[in-house]
Amino acid sequence: MGEELFKLCVQNCHYINRKNTRITLLYQDADLAGNKILTKHKNITKLIDLQFIKLNPHHLTPGNLIENGLTSVDVIYICSEQDRSQASYTRTAREVFGAAIPIVRWFSKNIVTGASNKDTGNIHTVEILKSAATPQNIIDEAIDFKAIAIHNRWLKHAILGYVDNVEKNIKEKQEIPVPKATLLPWHLLDEEIRDDNRSVVEHNFIKLRTVGQLTNPELYLNPENGIVDFSFLNNEAMVEQLADMEHRRWMANKYFHAWEYNSVRNDSKKQHNDLMDFDNLDQDTKNYDINQVKELKEVWELKDK
Repeated sequence: MGEELFKLCVQNCHYINRKNTRITLLYQDADLAGNKILTKHKNITKLIDLQFIKLNPHHLTPGNLIENGLTSVDVIYICSEQDRSQASYTRTAREVFGAAIPIVRWFSKNIVTGASNKDTGNIHTVEILKSAATPQNIIDEAIDFKAIAIHNRWLKHAILGYVDNVEKNIKEKQEIPVPKATLLPWHLLDEEIRDDNRSVVEHNFIKLRTVGQLTNPELYLNPENGIVDFSFLNNEAMVEQLADMEHRRWMANKYFHAWEYNSVRNDSKKQHNDLMDFDNLDQDTKNYDINQVKELKEVWELKDK
């Protein structure tokens, strides 16, 4: 669960102010965990500020906060293999950090002996078996419906574009171009590509909140219940800023999956020429991100696979 939360933060915590999100791992074996993360995702520090603190969370004190620069924490995620430890870490974090900072934790059981899983005092509990590990999510891929719809929409345009290129090359007696590896139905895609489509869905909510939409926390889990005013799409400066956010989201997903920058794109070696700051992209690539933002309304209204 800790790795999954880390991945979600890496993919989605990219905001209009261009500041890197800071993630601090507090763990008694933080050096080992840090080496594992940086070996597997060595380029992720280009978009996320990471800090690893070797300390048993049970021994956390107010003095540790000052010593390690943890006095301005926005949210605490607690991940342990044992539900009792989750509850114990929660009590320690609340005593040290105070009541104003939200705590997110997960329980594998509905009832934890000696602990309450009722959300009180700015504590948010996810009961995995009850809310996430369900037949609808695992077998039916219910969470992926919007991501599948986005991919199918892209697939339609990509196929039409590929057919046009084939016809053009045949007419000009040139070699037929090789289709993109992503020109496949959802069930045949690599998990990395599926992950990117899921990230698009999740980050769209952040983009909308950036422009003052869906700001009610009650809509975070059910955003379709909210009313969105898409008039911000008429503001060219705002659209370009959102395109910058989208580009950083895309880069984060690439870095997370071990891609690197290279002046010549080579998918087999996981090298891409667009892994650079938005301002340094050529105009065609910028326009691709800009069009992604301009199509937010159409994507928002997608309903089915």
